[in-house]
Amino acid sequence: MREQLMKTTSMARGNLLKYQAKPKEWYDRSARKRSFAPGDEVRCCCQPQRTNGWQSGKALTRSNKMRTNASDLCVGAALLQGKPNRLQPVLYISRKLNKHEFRYSVVEKECLAFKWALDSLRYYLLGRKFILETDHRVLSWLQNMRDTNSRITQWFLAMQPFDFDFLYRKGNDNCTADYLSRKPQLSSPEGGVNVMKLAHDL
Repeated sequence: MREQLMKTTSMARGNLLKYQAKPKEWYDRSARKRSFAPGDEVRCCCQPQRTNGWQSGKALTRSNKMRTNASDLCVGAALLQGKPNRLQPVLYISRKLNKHEFRYSVVEKECLAFKWALDSLRYYLLGRKFILETDHRVLSWLQNMRDTNSRITQWFLAMQPFDFDFLYRKGNDNCTADYLSRKPQLSSPEGGVNVMKLAHDL
């Protein structure tokens, strides 16, 4: 019985080694002499992954604009991307002011809207040149300010890692951010972030 078992095992092992050496070379990963020459056909096992527009190199060449606005109740911002005459929305955000921020002056609320938008969208904006468009002319002197309160000074210092330019935009032309800052029903609770729309693969 033992001899018969050893004979059967030896025969099975021989057949296994024999058939392991014969598979097609493109399929057998353990083939020692496997090689591919230019022009050989290779089977593709998976479909290429679709690249998100923000991950492609093309996205880095597009111009970015961020529009912000503040009201007595909320702050809102819109991140836009594309050609100057054909901007597309990337992200809309808004939130309500908390009980302390209600007492801020108009200038402080406008600065708060920009500072909060930078913090919320920092991964979209860091390392990229962008333009801040706002309907409040007071923000235009922020880069050249001399005397101001400590709160705005702290916010200004927190903005230094970003590369941006200010551009004044009339209130009638800044309706997107203006709408987000005046519609409390669409805003998140105090201190939160409400993402209103996300456009992929621009």
